[in-house]
Amino acid sequence: MDYLNWILTDCSTILKKKRLYESFFYSKQAKTLSIGDFLSLEEEESNHLTKVFRAKEGDFFQLADGRGRLFHAQLKEIQRKNHTILLKEL
Repeated sequence: MDYLNWILTDCSTILKKKRLYESFFYSKQAKTLSIGDFLSLEEEESNHLTKVFRAKEGDFFQLADGRGRLFHAQLKEIQRKNHTILLKEL
C-alpha cells in the first residue's frame, strides 16, 4: 500500500507541474527585459503562483509581457510579497 501512495503522490506532483507550465503569468516589467534578467513578480501574480499552483523555488512557468513575447521563466526566490524570477528563453 505504501508503494501505491508513493505512485499517486508522484503522479499528482507531475500533473501539478504540467498545469503550472501550461499556465501563463503576466508582468509589466518584462517589457523592458531580456533573457537572463531577474525581475520581481508583482504581488498578485506572486500569490497566484505560490498559493494556487503551489510553486516552489526552481519551478518553471511561462511569463507574458503583454506585447506578444512569451518567456520560459524560473522561480528563483520566494519572498513575502514579490518573488524573484529568472527569464530563461523566449
